[in-house]
Amino acid sequence: FIFCVRCRIMSFSVGGRVIIIQTVQRGRMKTTVVSCMFHLLYLSKTSCRDLQSKYFYQGLQFTVPGKSYMQVVELTLSACGCSFEDGLCVWVQGAEDRLDWLSNSGPTGTPNTGPAGDHTTGKGKYLYIESSPPSIRGYTAQLKSPMLPPAGENGYCFTFWHHMFGATVGSLRMLLQTTDPMKKTMWQKSGNQGDEWQRVQIHVSLQEVHQVILDAAVGGEAGDIAIDDISLTSGPCPTQSHELWGVHLWCYSV
Repeated sequence: FIFCVRCRIMSFSVGGRVIIIQTVQRGRMKTTVVSCMFHLLYLSKTSCRDLQSKYFYQGLQFTVPGKSYMQVVELTLSACGCSFEDGLCVWVQGAEDRLDWLSNSGPTGTPNTGPAGDHTTGKGKYLYIESSPPSIRGYTAQLKSPMLPPAGENGYCFTFWHHMFGATVGSLRMLLQTTDPMKKTMWQKSGNQGDEWQRVQIHVSLQEVHQVILDAAVGGEAGDIAIDDISLTSGPCPTQSHELWGVHLWCYSV
């Protein structure tokens, strides 16, 4: 499995002020290498550098070239995947969209659309977009991963489950965002896909720092879109699409 590391960094700035910064990066258990991104606060324009720590421990000290000193005061490890039973885990809502992903258990509030329950047990929680008013056609909701380092030699498999049922379902996309402002669409689906949870697996081999984005767009009032059980695992996905126990499994390589 691929894990995310949350770094809490204490910064002693030029004026003696103490500023706490929290960022999230990905680490791998096999290599136990953590990459913590931080901002150089004393610069007029924000820039970033990487700190490489070979062990998970607190109290690591380092000096930034210039007039600043920082200390890592906490490193915590958690899975990058999420079942949404206890919030968004390390994922965050997009800031540039018109809607938020909503947490729910059981059916959604709009008839004839959305799942009857979550994918995992049918009784747990999942995320969905509400397509009824005040939502209108074209409104979007984005869910964003932490910034992830290059995928490595074997890449990783990004897996999630989606439910797209209703007469006016819009679209769901999986995007990759790098330092380039343009986002690249890796997978997309539009329209009514039936009243069932479907699994998608995408092999990511991008050799750049990147972010995974799940982007859902409203198509009409009967168009709730739901997602559940995100996971990231090292290595490639299965190479062929097939049906597993009656559930559609779609595999992609990028």
